Amino acid sequence: MSERIKMNTAGEPETDPVSESADTGEDMQTEKNMAGPYEIIVLDLDGTLTNRDKVITPRTKAALMKAQERGKKVVLASGRPTQGVMPLAKELRLEEYSGYILSFNGGRIINCKTGETVFARSLPVSANKKIIGLAEENQVDIVTYEGSRIIASNPESPYTKLESRINGMEIWKPSSFVNHQFVYIL
Repeated sequence: MSERIKMNTAGEPETDPVSESADTGEDMQTEKNMAGPYEIIVLDLDGTLTNRDKVITPRTKAALMKAQERGKKVVLASGRPTQGVMPLAKELRLEEYSGYILSFNGGRIINCKTGETVFARSLPVSANKKIIGLAEENQVDIVTYEGSRIIASNPESPYTKLESRINGMEIWKPSSFVNHQFVYIL
């Protein structure tokens, strides 16, 4: 049986006012939850781990650091590319505590301590022509990732620019998408 930590709208663990320590400001209820029988904590990023400003609040960070100190593994799970998750993984010191990054909606799983890719699944290159044809037919921009850059059919798209800003990645428009290996296409 696993326990869940409720998060408020600011992306912080909810607290029971009776359980909070006035001397240290620590959330005793969260500490109790983090000491539960589970061994792994898997967190989505936007609106779960981070608040609306895409920032980990001090209270959330403190609770997760204590959980890791107690031997719990933290996994950051997101549709973002791995590079877009790395700053949060570094902030939570996942390398030191042997955490993981699950990126591309599960298309990649990275061991932060070793840097090893423990799971990878990409779209077959043979599917590119059909995907590109459907996107063009339906007038849909293609946005995907390769290494440390965003590959886009329309680099000026507001969505593409937002992806670039959130993930800290440059935008590149290739002459063709046909021969690229993609984890996923947005």
